[in-house]
Amino acid sequence: KNMEHLFIENIEIDVKVVKNIYGVNLISKNLGMINRGKIVRIPIWLACIYFKYNFCEFRLPKWLNRNFLLEIVKKEKSEQNLCIIPTNYLEVGYFFKTKIMYNSKPFQLIFFLLD
Repeated sequence: KNMEHLFIENIEIDVKVVKNIYGVNLISKNLGMINRGKIVRIPIWLACIYFKYNFCEFRLPKWLNRNFLLEIVKKEKSEQNLCIIPTNYLEVGYFFKTKIMYNSKPFQLIFFLLD
């Protein structure tokens, strides 16, 4: 839903492979054989396909946590300039917000901070 731009751009995320994936050749790179249990960085569009068929689990970026996001909010309120944020911060944050069930309180706060 309204995430088409993620499939056009070459935005990548980390996933943990839960089933062996055999010989994937993309235009941008050759992934080859990916063994179960390995964490790899792949385009979001490919991660969505693998996730749909239970080949992978999404890994949250290290910056997608309560402390980092609270620090960003605090800095932006106290400084005249905008803060430096991770590459594709909004796109990746929005992706995880729409893909992850966030009924638990920690995720509710994280996604509230992203908004």
